[in-house]
Amino acid sequence: MKKYEFKSKVLRTLLQGNKSSREIYEQVGHPNYGAYRSALFQLKRRGYISIDKDVNPRIYSLTKLGKEHAENPLKYKEIKYANLQRRVSQILNDNEMFQEAVANEVKNRFPSITSPFGNSPSSQNVNPHVETAHLMAELKSKESEIMRLNRILELMQKQTATGKPRLPPTKSPQEEKQEQERVLRRQKLARAYASRRHMLDFRFFKSWGDMWPYKMKHLQLYKNGSVEILGMSNPEHGRGHTRGMLDEGGIIGAVFFIKQMRKDGIVVSGKGMAEDKLLRW
Repeated sequence: MKKYEFKSKVLRTLLQGNKSSREIYEQVGHPNYGAYRSALFQLKRRGYISIDKDVNPRIYSLTKLGKEHAENPLKYKEIKYANLQRRVSQILNDNEMFQEAVANEVKNRFPSITSPFGNSPSSQNVNPHVETAHLMAELKSKESEIMRLNRILELMQKQTATGKPRLPPTKSPQEEKQEQERVLRRQKLARAYASRRHMLDFRFFKSWGDMWPYKMKHLQLYKNGSVEILGMSNPEHGRGHTRGMLDEGGIIGAVFFIKQMRKDGIVVSGKGMAEDKLLRW
């Protein structure tokens, strides 16, 4: 059962009234009781549910945050859509911000040009070999970018109503090439460790990039749920649930290993992890 599906079922169940762990389990219908207990603990740690330990059996109830998400499963999507809409609207309606965005883009692509709008003494820095047509093409690309963002906004608005997002491809040829190179690099790295049955060490995670083992707060290291492999931008950091990155010794102690090689990545298991982690290529 996927995390978002499990979360939605548990919160909707508790919206009907407080229940024990066994009662929730019977209504949710999770295929594995051990995995269910671990996933339920994660909901508590993330602040969606609370436990009354003064009664036997212990009773679970919704927190304020949990009630908000139970009543509106698309809450985060709506917030994300509103923020994106506000940002795009801000850029489109603020001439200085739009000019600055274009100026930065042109400066990055043509380092010899300081500003395309003549607001600074850039005439001394202009490369005479860069034709005006190039600048016009850059400005036109900004118009295309705005149109693309508007399409995304429209699709996200439909997504809020239907729950079925279908965003258009947004990767440039350069981004596609970088992604292919990253996939090949990670596949080669994973095969090297898997073929020798090596434990995943500090060098592995550093070479993989973007993902790192973290110690979670309020739990003794290597106890179930005390270790998670997270991306740098994972919202868990903002919620204050992580205590810090595992150092070289901590990574060795977690005994991470590749449990499965898949088409979309590798499944990693380790000591202290509540559940296996898929690291995508």
